[in-house]
Amino acid sequence: MKKTLIALAVLSATSAFAQVTLTGTVRAAYQKTNSSDFTENQSGLALTDATIGVAATEDLGSGMKASAGITLDQNSSAFPAGSAPAGTAAALNTNGSRASTGSINRRNTFVQVQGDFGLVRFDQTRSGDLITRAWVAPSNLDQGIYDGSNIVARAGIDALTYGMAFGPVTASLQYVETGADGVSTPNVNVTVLNLGYANGPLAAGFSIKSSAGAGTTNFARTINNEAFVTYDFGVARVGLGWDGAMAAASSANADANALAFGVAVPVTSALTLGANYATRDVNNTTEFAAAYSLSKRTVFNASYGRQTAKETATRTADQFRISLAHNF
Repeated sequence: MKKTLIALAVLSATSAFAQVTLTGTVRAAYQKTNSSDFTENQSGLALTDATIGVAATEDLGSGMKASAGITLDQNSSAFPAGSAPAGTAAALNTNGSRASTGSINRRNTFVQVQGDFGLVRFDQTRSGDLITRAWVAPSNLDQGIYDGSNIVARAGIDALTYGMAFGPVTASLQYVETGADGVSTPNVNVTVLNLGYANGPLAAGFSIKSSAGAGTTNFARTINNEAFVTYDFGVARVGLGWDGAMAAASSANADANALAFGVAVPVTSALTLGANYATRDVNNTTEFAAAYSLSKRTVFNASYGRQTAKETATRTADQFRISLAHNF
């Protein structure tokens, strides 16, 4: 929930003003991981996903406005080696059970200008896969556990986007560089064409990613297509996702299409149960989750997830988390 921190800030002798908002989440949890080959095992109490976001919007006049924002987090969430955003300490492992060091790091930064011409935006963040939009169950597991699964892949990125909305349809063109923030020679350059649709209970998206560069991670794709669709039937919300073969991936079994499915069922006005699943070749991930809303901003959550890979020998990684979160 957004709250206005500063409703009006005088920027000049004109009537220009900026509205600043403050958002955040504080979540405490007991979490446990148990893995075979993927990562080391850890368990215990942790302060997870403690984040704070600050954003400012300025009215430029003539229907134009400028916005900028930054998200900071306490160092409690795992990032795979080489993929953490600038200003974020290297991860100890990728299973999502990293203990908090108490330090504050920058996770996401953006600046944008929008008007009748559309939107121009620059982000420094982490990459995403549309297939995860099908995971509609209220899971509260660190997605870093899946970065080595060959199903989804994330990396630290710089992204420049131009987008335009046409009623319920949105279209955008992105230029993305992966690797450390501002490096002179990025690992991979990616051009992304995005199309989205959102109207009532239906949401859908489609992306075409064209990659070039010397990257060797799963994100280094030549041509990759992605799509998702979700629909809220009232009695349940369902999601389906598809991700094309990662032709330039380092793992041979990643050269196969991936499929994802998710379902969330509102049992009562406060309790929601759900499950997420994704598979690519011999690899799969499964999540089960339950969320109970104590209020509009305070949520109790219990989630369990497992990833399995069977390239040569079966490898598994499990993650379990019980948490209490407050959003502001």
